[in-house]
Amino acid sequence: MKVGIDICENIRIKEAIDKNDKFLSRVYSSREIIEIRKKKCYWNTAAGKFAAKEAFIKASGFKDADLYKIEILKDENEKPYIFFNGERFSSVSISHEREYSVAMVIINE
Repeated sequence: MKVGIDICENIRIKEAIDKNDKFLSRVYSSREIIEIRKKKCYWNTAAGKFAAKEAFIKASGFKDADLYKIEILKDENEKPYIFFNGERFSSVSISHEREYSVAMVIINE
């Protein structure tokens, strides 16, 4: 079993999105961008997804993966999962607080 965890400052993601229009497409898939744009506090959702992507890289060892290819999506019960290279990874948890978002990913070998 491998575990990855990451924390992200929400304002950092908000500033990156507001400053650079291309940030979203470099980091998030089109399906993720649709979900992010639906949220009132879009930066919290984006920061949580960013933290989950980083946690996944730490757990999986896919250090050279393009971030937009690591998709953080939700199932029919609103539970997050990761879709990468045609494979689904369900052991992911994301939490948001006022200033930070944190994510943990577990990958069973």
